[in-house]
Amino acid sequence: MVVLSTLKTLTRIETISRVVKRRDARQSMVRLVHAGEFPMRPSVYAWRKFKDFLHFYVMLGVIPLTIFATYVSIRYGPAELAEIPEGYEPEVWEYERNPITRFFAKNIMPDKRHDYEEMVAYFNEESEKIILKKIERMVRDFMKDRSDYQSWYYRHLDAYHMRVEREDWKFLKNHYEGWKDYVVNEKTFREMGDPK
Repeated sequence: MVVLSTLKTLTRIETISRVVKRRDARQSMVRLVHAGEFPMRPSVYAWRKFKDFLHFYVMLGVIPLTIFATYVSIRYGPAELAEIPEGYEPEVWEYERNPITRFFAKNIMPDKRHDYEEMVAYFNEESEKIILKKIERMVRDFMKDRSDYQSWYYRHLDAYHMRVEREDWKFLKNHYEGWKDYVVNEKTFREMGDPK
């Protein structure tokens, strides 16, 4: 198609040059347009350029691929079924009949078993998220109803202060026997929570 459009342009140029040689340029232009004026029409340059590029790149890709596919089909041909040896598990791509589709299945396309495992793992994770959200909603409802728990955004204190308090209690217990009335006893301390 590119060749044809180029030839058409060349024939037009040759016609114009022949007419110009015979008569002066003004008369030839009048004769070429028949009425003595140029009609207004939209440009077709972009469309013709697009057509030329489309034909060029299609042929640039289609011709080599067609030659390659024909060569592979003649040289290797379709695969044939054979007995599977004992203890051998065929790969997914080995089930393809055509060598080209076998190449794509082996090197480019994802494995269907792998996709299935990814999908199952995704659904499992999403179902666990749903369960956790239900539990979280139940916990919030219980906290709201009973009003005797820490609030949801409670910032826990550092255990350092609890350890210091425990060391002070042990020191008072071991060194000041008579001061038991002023020191919290062990039972009360364990009820408060003994950090270990």
